[in-house]
Amino acid sequence: MPTRTMPDLVVKLLAHLNPQMAMVRLELGRTRLVDSGKARTQLGWRPRPTEETILDTATALIADDALGR
Repeated sequence: MPTRTMPDLVVKLLAHLNPQMAMVRLELGRTRLVDSGKARTQLGWRPRPTEETILDTATALIADDALGR
């Protein structure tokens, strides 16, 4: 998991060499506001607790032997 922020200038320079960075470059300086209100009201969706989701994911990965152990 990244723990540092890459300067915009570095992203712009790397965008010429790396297609993934080129996609990221398009998002520089943009603020995206999202809202789950419609999913909540129309579908009754409720987010799962983060800890529960992480534990369930880890359990599934172990059960599927997806960790290569």
